[in-house]
Amino acid sequence: FAATKSLAGRFTLLGDAPDPVKAFVPVRFHLYSSEVVGKLRPLGGEPIEPGGSGLVEIRLSQPVVAVRGDRIASAASSMSAESFTYRDL
Repeated sequence: FAATKSLAGRFTLLGDAPDPVKAFVPVRFHLYSSEVVGKLRPLGGEPIEPGGSGLVEIRLSQPVVAVRGDRIASAASSMSAESFTYRDL
């Protein structure tokens, strides 16, 4: 498996999140025991509303090794993420 600094996948924003995700937002990306800072943005031009889900890109400050189907947690002070599932696009 190869390390990467850019991931794409399906992201679910918790219903109690204060704001939709419209553009790049800073996140703390958790995969197994690692934590990496990065930025998350919706793909397709539409914001992700609280309680909704959509495809996103995460750009990381350091490379990680993830495989299709990995469940990943990400969090920011302004949002709550339920889940992110890495997928190849």
